Amino acid sequence: MEHRDSAPGPEGQAPLTPSDNVTGAFYLVCGAAAGLINSVADPDSTTPVIGASGAISGMLGAYIVLYPKANVVIWAGAWFVFRVPAWAVLGLWFLLQIVNLGGGESNVAWWAHIGGMVVGMALIGLLEYRHVGLFGSGHLDQTRPPGAAR
Repeated sequence: MEHRDSAPGPEGQAPLTPSDNVTGAFYLVCGAAAGLINSVADPDSTTPVIGASGAISGMLGAYIVLYPKANVVIWAGAWFVFRVPAWAVLGLWFLLQIVNLGGGESNVAWWAHIGGMVVGMALIGLLEYRHVGLFGSGHLDQTRPPGAAR
C-alpha cells in the first residue's frame, strides 16, 4: 500500500480503521447520539430522521481532533486543485450546519449533524491509542505504533 501524507489509513494503524470492530461501535454510538440530540433540540419536528449523516458527522469530529493539520485536497474545476488543512474544511462545514439552523423549514436534521460531530470529537479521546496524540500533525507517522517499521 502506498504511503499517503494527507490521510491516515490501515497501514498507518489509525485509531479507527474500517476493519476495526471499535469503528463500527463508534459509528453507531455517534449516529444514535446524533439522533437523540436532534430529537431533544427539535422536539416538534415532523421530519423523519433517517440516514447516516449524524454518524458520519461523528467520524468527521474524530478526524478533526486526531488530524487537524492533515491536507484535504479540494478540486475546484479542471485546473484548480489545492490543499487546505482539515481543521479549516471541517470547521467551515460545522459553521455551515449552525448557519443552516436558522434557514426556515428544511428536511435536513441540522442538529443531528452538529450533535454527531460534537459527540465524535468528545468520544475519540476515550478510544484513541495511547501513542496517538490528539490535535496532531496529520502525517501517518503520528499514528504509527512506537517501534513499528515504516
